[in-house]
Amino acid sequence: MDDNGILIGVLSGRDIKRISSTAAWISRLFKPVSEFIHNKPVVVRPDDTLAHAIEKCVDNEVHRLFVVNDDHEPIGVLSLTDILRELLTKA
Repeated sequence: MDDNGILIGVLSGRDIKRISSTAAWISRLFKPVSEFIHNKPVVVRPDDTLAHAIEKCVDNEVHRLFVVNDDHEPIGVLSLTDILRELLTKA
């Protein structure tokens, strides 16, 4: 997040695997996270549908979506596990 509370990036498990798969990974442990984050996190809004969230996960090949308000401030995280749990418990 930036100084205004706006979500500006994300560091995923996939990023960490990529970083640690190189020979020089130990030296990277002491670099700022900002060097490794994705600058465009995949987000949804609270009023988006589950269908829309699933589509965003598939289209962007991610397992988690950040839920943001109208000011792009993060207010939650929605995971594929959350979505599947909701669908299975309502079936």
